[in-house]
Amino acid sequence: MSGDRVAELEGRIVELVQRTAPPGWRRIDLRCAATVAVSEVTATVLAADGTAVPSEGVPSQLTDLLMELRRAHYEPGRGTWFSALFLIEPGVVERLYNWDFDPLWAPPIPAECYQRDQVVMPRAPEHTPAWLAARLEGRGPEYRPDPDPEPLNPVQQMQLMTHDLAMLLADHAPALWRRLHGYYQAVGDHVEFPPVTVFSDDGTTRPWTPPAAAGALLDRLRAGMYAFEGGVWSRFEFQVRLDNGRVIVDGTYQRDAEPAWNTEPSADDVRRELQRFPMEQAPDWMSRRLGGAATRTFRKARVFDHAGSDGARPSVSRPPWPPTRPNASPSTCTTRRWCGPPAPTPPTSSPPNAVTAYR
Repeated sequence: MSGDRVAELEGRIVELVQRTAPPGWRRIDLRCAATVAVSEVTATVLAADGTAVPSEGVPSQLTDLLMELRRAHYEPGRGTWFSALFLIEPGVVERLYNWDFDPLWAPPIPAECYQRDQVVMPRAPEHTPAWLAARLEGRGPEYRPDPDPEPLNPVQQMQLMTHDLAMLLADHAPALWRRLHGYYQAVGDHVEFPPVTVFSDDGTTRPWTPPAAAGALLDRLRAGMYAFEGGVWSRFEFQVRLDNGRVIVDGTYQRDAEPAWNTEPSADDVRRELQRFPMEQAPDWMSRRLGGAATRTFRKARVFDHAGSDGARPSVSRPPWPPTRPNASPSTCTTRRWCGPPAPTPPTSSPPNAVTAYR
């Protein structure tokens, strides 16, 4: 991928879109979904009078430039983007490239389109997401919780929100959105992810159902934070907003208080929650839903010797325990984050419940 070539093509695309827009335009949303075999380009303009004007067609030159941009982005083994979104306002442009998520063609394109893409611009197995593997085989993707999720350190948590979640929601939200507000709450198998409220620049407000991959991302965030920190939240309220050409994500976690459920979870949901996320003392509301039964459980700790640098995952550096001493007690100890003599004192403050993340 040549950065200079990408920048040149981006500039030409923006210039062409602006030149062909109606006089006095206030905003233009340009989206392209593509493989080497098929492409779809849509443009929506916010006119001078504040009304939304969807395009009836785009110049073939614009489509050619976008396809050339897609080729310019290709990296051997990693691939290139499946959809691109340009949010254009006078004097400022936000560009979002979706390399990892299903672009959700409607109707779905044939498997042959993805197969040809894989021949011309192949991806290595480690860069082939599960949804793409399914599409290559002619199947629809399935989103299931990871039974053994890897921990997400604070840097990875921020990346998931600022890049993955922001990209996914912005890419599929109705054109001309300015702010997306929603929440995700769960206990056990009881998950509530209702439609997000969309506030648009044309003055309209509407509900919108996010793609299933967004719910899977939030479950991944929940499980990854638990694996790293030892605590789990039950509700995440978020806002994605476009502010001066930047996509910003604000979020608030609810850890101990019971969410205001839309439908009541069962006691079995609470039991499954404690099986998946064991904790020394469950919140009072879980105990109440279990009829006052004891909710003291123990999490399966990952054994490690020291914290990694710069937010990296903890690591193990000890030699194997001698098999000739099966009953001896090791001199090291396992705590929430640190291990080894002497063990540092764990932090007394809880992880922050609110976060603002910038792309």
